[in-house]
Amino acid sequence: MRSKTKIKKVSGIIFLMLLILCLLFLGGFMVISSRGFDLISDWLLLAAIVGSFLFLGLTLLCLIDLDKKRKIQIIWLEIAVIIIVSILFGLVKPKEKTIMSLSPDAKQFFLVKETSNDHALYYFNNYYLVVARLKEKLPVGEITDYQLTWLTNETCVLVYRSKDQALHQYIGTYGGRKIAYSYVLSNLTGSWVSKDGRTSLTSSGATGVVIQANGEVEKYPFEQAKQFGTTALALNDGKNAKWSISLNSENEYNDQGDLLKNAQTKIILLKAGLDEPQKVELYFKQ
Repeated sequence: MRSKTKIKKVSGIIFLMLLILCLLFLGGFMVISSRGFDLISDWLLLAAIVGSFLFLGLTLLCLIDLDKKRKIQIIWLEIAVIIIVSILFGLVKPKEKTIMSLSPDAKQFFLVKETSNDHALYYFNNYYLVVARLKEKLPVGEITDYQLTWLTNETCVLVYRSKDQALHQYIGTYGGRKIAYSYVLSNLTGSWVSKDGRTSLTSSGATGVVIQANGEVEKYPFEQAKQFGTTALALNDGKNAKWSISLNSENEYNDQGDLLKNAQTKIILLKAGLDEPQKVELYFKQ
């Protein structure tokens, strides 16, 4: 009997600690929301609210001596409150499409939301895999289909088709260079070749970017290249997304921020598409 009472008391203390954590989470949410931050998902907020009511009831049941009638009343009250809160949350919560993905090393989180009222797309920076802050609005919204691909642990590519059937791409970059800014195009200067020799990329001030793959040669002037962060580049042909390029996160740089190029220096190439993505690793040749 004494052992059962001890277990009940220990369980009550654990539930009390979980209740405090939920309340701290809700308090933290109120603080960050007043400063322009948000959560990566509104369902985290619902979980914290439901958890607060749930752990409050369990704490009362474990730490306070109650008769059977009071215990049943608390249990039914808990169930009713959780159901009502969940229903109200579903009614109040804005309708939106969320595109999210965790990096292969579980350190970064890619997050894009599409609102239901105007179908606009918004990209969010994330902090600690929980907190999000709006960074920018994507130029074209209303997704009909999409594909997400992590080129590296610090580069994620969103390829999506808009309502007009055009193909677009947006690249989220994380970590990367420890300098204010670096031009990816200048670091791509030279020739890059895959290990099997079937795919190559050449970049120079005169020709722009030339990609040879599957026996076809595609040329892109610098005007058709858009940089993301300090490590990635997107190539477009005027209407559709064509390729995305990322510098490998393990590449080395000199004190001036220039890429040190040798046989181990690597970039990752991805052809824009909605089918199974195929990344191609290219190594510096000359």
